[in-house]
Amino acid sequence: QAGWTTLQEGLAALDLDAVEVAVGRDMAIPDPARPEDEASLPIDAAESAVATRAAYEALGIQIDALFVANNFNAQRLEEEIHWVAASLRAADTLGAKVVRIDAAMTGQQSLPRDRRVAIYTEACQRALAAAENPTVPLGIENHGSQGNDPQWLKAVLDSLDEKQVGIALDPANLYWEGQALSRVYELVGELAPRVVHVHCKNLSLPGTQGTGGHRQFWQYAKAVKPLYEGDINQRRIVETLAAAGYCSGLTIEEEVLAQFDQPARQEVLRKDVETLSKLVRDDGI
Repeated sequence: QAGWTTLQEGLAALDLDAVEVAVGRDMAIPDPARPEDEASLPIDAAESAVATRAAYEALGIQIDALFVANNFNAQRLEEEIHWVAASLRAADTLGAKVVRIDAAMTGQQSLPRDRRVAIYTEACQRALAAAENPTVPLGIENHGSQGNDPQWLKAVLDSLDEKQVGIALDPANLYWEGQALSRVYELVGELAPRVVHVHCKNLSLPGTQGTGGHRQFWQYAKAVKPLYEGDINQRRIVETLAAAGYCSGLTIEEEVLAQFDQPARQEVLRKDVETLSKLVRDDGI
């Protein structure tokens, strides 16, 4: 999207050496040395995951996290559990620190909260059991209406081992869901002890200035801003996480690029990197 041909080329241009990669249902991830739509590398078995890790490391790239877009209330639930469990096993071999999973699931609008908590918790437990004592935690992203319900999220976390399941925190998702900006900062503080991964982006919502009252899920294409702009104070987020002992990755999830022409997209990403790098240096993450 930013104009670089390969993952390797883009990371090198940004002076980065780590990346979060999406895992397909075929248990494959992007080949960093080839265009994304042309090639992938398998991680479906221990041997293939070892070879894929070697391919990344030969280019000086670390796989920081795996991204799995599962659905824990799907009709074919066994396939979802297998996907997450297999990703957990692969993550350990790949050297990834977390497997990001999705909070959203089929039927969440029509089921009571306690039932949704039970369904999700049981699926997590089954995936962890199938992975056979994984050393890498699951990180539930606060994604969609269910994932951004603090009561649901806290109930799920309270039901699961804190060493095995945490939060893949996205503060901007809380804001877009309709929380007042002041409440977003409060929730980040409340959730910080369970944070195992972080997505960083920014939004600007009309007429809010942190007081709430904005429409839930307001026009995302207009709301999204570069990481270093928007309403969310990234320094405040990083300081709160650092104070809670968080010392893992800050993943740039820049979804504003479609608003820019090239090569301006690359410059946006460079400024994102500069912004987070300074915060990391200042706060010691």
